[in-house]
Amino acid sequence: ARRVAVRSLDAQSALLPAVRSRFIAEARLVAQLEHPGILRVHDMGLLPDGRPYYTTPSVSGKTLEEAAPVHELPALFRAIRRVAETLDYAHENGVLHLAVSPKTVFLADSGSVYLLDWSSARVRAKLEPESGEDSGLHPLPERPGGTPYTSPEQASGKPLDRRADVYSLGATLAFGLAGKPPSRAAGVGRLAGVRRGLAAIVAKAMARKRKGRYATAGELAADLARFEASEPITARRDSLLARAARFFRRRPRLVAALVVLVAASLLGAGWFGNAAYQEGVRRAARAAQEERNRARRFRENIEEAKKLAPEEAALRKALAHAQRAAKIAATPGEETLASESLVRAYLGLARFALEHAKAPVGPVALALEHVRAAEEASGGAILAADIAAVRRDAEGRVSFRATGEGNGEVRIYRLDRNSIEAGELAAQGAFGEVFDLTTGGYLVLAQAQGTLEVRLPVWLERGFEENRDVTIPLPSEAPAGFVFVPPGWAKLGEEGKRTWIDHGFFIAKAELTWREYEEFLVAQGTARSKYEPHYWTAGNVQEVVPASARKSDHPVFGVSHDDLVAYCLWRSARNPAWEFSLPSSEEWEWAARGADGRTYPWGDSFDRARVNLQGDRTEFSLDTLTERAGSHPEGRSVFDSLQMADNLKEWTDTNRGGTSFELRGGCWGSPDPEARCWFSVASASDNRIANIGGRVVAVAGTH
Repeated sequence: ARRVAVRSLDAQSALLPAVRSRFIAEARLVAQLEHPGILRVHDMGLLPDGRPYYTTPSVSGKTLEEAAPVHELPALFRAIRRVAETLDYAHENGVLHLAVSPKTVFLADSGSVYLLDWSSARVRAKLEPESGEDSGLHPLPERPGGTPYTSPEQASGKPLDRRADVYSLGATLAFGLAGKPPSRAAGVGRLAGVRRGLAAIVAKAMARKRKGRYATAGELAADLARFEASEPITARRDSLLARAARFFRRRPRLVAALVVLVAASLLGAGWFGNAAYQEGVRRAARAAQEERNRARRFRENIEEAKKLAPEEAALRKALAHAQRAAKIAATPGEETLASESLVRAYLGLARFALEHAKAPVGPVALALEHVRAAEEASGGAILAADIAAVRRDAEGRVSFRATGEGNGEVRIYRLDRNSIEAGELAAQGAFGEVFDLTTGGYLVLAQAQGTLEVRLPVWLERGFEENRDVTIPLPSEAPAGFVFVPPGWAKLGEEGKRTWIDHGFFIAKAELTWREYEEFLVAQGTARSKYEPHYWTAGNVQEVVPASARKSDHPVFGVSHDDLVAYCLWRSARNPAWEFSLPSSEEWEWAARGADGRTYPWGDSFDRARVNLQGDRTEFSLDTLTERAGSHPEGRSVFDSLQMADNLKEWTDTNRGGTSFELRGGCWGSPDPEARCWFSVASASDNRIANIGGRVVAVAGTH
């Protein structure tokens, strides 16, 4: 099971309506924001004492406040850039954080950077232009007060926009540089021991008037990247001397050549024709040209490395450019840019390998190879969260959670596609617990005190997340002879189309028997003949099924769709606690097939010993057509329903047009292919024939 952190209010705070409301609103808001820089909300609810809580992944590390001052500037710049990316994402979704500070920037030991504490956030509820529907985000309750990281307009209660977060991010950068909160009185541009260009970035981010700040957090991050690469920044226009100094810092080989030139000039003692002086001039010119060429090639390769098209050829081309840039990088800033380009290219190739993997489950070796290369290029600091996410996909690992009412517990077993038996125990725990599982098939057994044990098959695969967080209803009782089939994701039809079965229901373990149907016939009195089962004789005449063929524990045959609808109405009236009906075609296939798209109820391999089909028989007798209802337990489905592939074709309540309804499953006279779970035919609703019967489903009654 994955470890999670539980966040809740203390007992005193939980009694304050405003604080409680803000806490719940924060949890709901963060649950709707999905970004590597935001800790995902797994679950939320109430503790036994009534205090609200929510859970997030458990991560170790320090806040920027605890880690500052950050002496390694590249590490600080990376953290600020990650926070800027998170803020840009939030802003694009209409959310202002409004509490960015060293306390809310968390530096995880894994290298990831998270922006915490969204309790002060404001949401500009907006309409989606395509649909006109509300985004679902609503304003959080206000929390007054200000800190050294609060923008002037926020502190004074004026209208806010994304530049309020830019101010706070700039102030947080200042703290990371100096190890103490910035002071407006001292002037943000005068940071002790900080280079002018860097101080200018802080000053621009913290400009008192909003129009003087960066328009977005991303612009601040971009200026930091330019500063690292010794390129001109937008925060200030350098003097000629400063630009010259930066020019020479970025071109160490040119400086070396100039030293040679100066030495040559000294040796020449002012004589311009001196050979050493002339050689120095030539070397300086060559070095200057080489440096210009190198810088140009670096920029060109970085730009080409950004072209991460989804095609493999384009990704490999981008990787080649990133590798060339890494080879010729000459400054720490250039090395960082090149490393980031390498990581993005390797991750692009890994994702491509995942998308084109032959199987949707299990590890993908080629993707893992690219992930390892990305990890090496990252050094554990660049895009660590992205790398970790792709690695999980490449390893074939997913998070899974089951919830439900009450204090339910789950046991999760491996389930092979060719088995109906629970395999190795993979995980167990309480409802709401998040489990780390490999992709593939599982059988989830869920139960709480006083409830039935519910079986839910799930098929976890890459690229499909809808079935990784499930709610399992736990009924306390079932009609006699029925099994419960909960809601779930099925793979239906010959093509295995994913289909959501949005409701639970009970289905009879076995087909409707002669004993059960005879009770209905007796209850009809003089109207009995209207519902009598019939069959077609060899002379093509329809007659009533004789008593010799009506074996009480065998399935009833020769009944029409209309007969079984009448039976269900009678049974529902007789037992109002339940409503009985014929299953829909989708319900029938979900109960027969489970979640993994298997061919037969028991797996993918046909086994004639598990079924009552035609086989090698060439002659049939009316009283030996069927086997006892519930025979062949080895052919049951994962839900424990019996003989859904054989014995009799079964009516469903799915209309095929007009008076025609769908029949599912094979029968005593079927060839082997009709045992496949997706097989179906249609017949008129009044058709009575010796190879057709049915089974019923039930839900709790409403009368």
